[in-house]
Amino acid sequence: MFNRLMRWFLPVSATADQPAIRLILGRSAQTNRRQWIIHILMAVVYIPAILIGGQLVMTPAASRTAGMMNSLLGMVIFGQFFTSAGALALTLSVINDQRKHNTWDIVRTTAGGTRQAVRAAWTAAVFYRLSGWLGVLVYAPRFFMLGVLLIDLMGFRGEYLDQIVGGATPSVPWIAGIPLFALMLTTLFLLPLSTLGLEAAIGLFLSTTIRSRFGLSLIQAVLTLARLLWGIVGLMLLNLGENVIIRVDSGQTWQVAVSTLAGDWGFSLLHAAHLEVLWRDIPYMAYFGVGLMGIIFLHLLLTEGLLTWAARRAQRME
Repeated sequence: MFNRLMRWFLPVSATADQPAIRLILGRSAQTNRRQWIIHILMAVVYIPAILIGGQLVMTPAASRTAGMMNSLLGMVIFGQFFTSAGALALTLSVINDQRKHNTWDIVRTTAGGTRQAVRAAWTAAVFYRLSGWLGVLVYAPRFFMLGVLLIDLMGFRGEYLDQIVGGATPSVPWIAGIPLFALMLTTLFLLPLSTLGLEAAIGLFLSTTIRSRFGLSLIQAVLTLARLLWGIVGLMLLNLGENVIIRVDSGQTWQVAVSTLAGDWGFSLLHAAHLEVLWRDIPYMAYFGVGLMGIIFLHLLLTEGLLTWAARRAQRME
């Protein structure tokens, strides 16, 4: 099932049937159906468990949606850090591991040469080895809260959505506000993948720059710590409230931007009451999705550049 989904979602050159990717994945090239089922069951079980636990500690004044968001937020932050650390660990060591097992030269001789080998290593890390955990820890809570958000927005015959869009500062025409709102929601699902892809590309580039295992281990520890501190900075800007996830002062657009990029990758924006406050109190917040889409395209450009650079350096490796 998973491999069929990947064939539909990814270009032909990035499927597990390709020789370079199959060599890098090794025995895990064909995803075990049992493992796929386990990941689905984990998502189905752990989200209700966290919500039930959150209900036990939630303040009585908190709304139902805010309680769900506050309960899931910590797990989402942990999931993001876990997948980020995993992306760095997998890509920093992939070339050395392949060389240790005398398979790197074989990978390089497949169609596409070193360029395809580097991209295969990136694809194997992002779309195969980390995909299950990314789905369980990062995307499952997002889809759950998206469903809650849509239910809230459709309340009162859709008047709540009109209230959010109509309350934007400065005012936005309804015909433009709805697409802007939809664009922002879309970017909240693209941002985790683009961020993870960039982190994996950084790991691959460094793996072609630093040859010694000690150096790679040291840089992995430094980058993991830096990622943790970067996430803490974002979390510090998430001032958890009872009915609104982030309490912001008027004009603090940078606070929302940093907390989105560093803290929760936009997860807390999947909250109707929160969005209503942000669109009303922060000027031009309606265009935040446009800015996030620009960041995502920047991630893609940086990822492409790092992978190309890494392939050139890998070509010169002995």
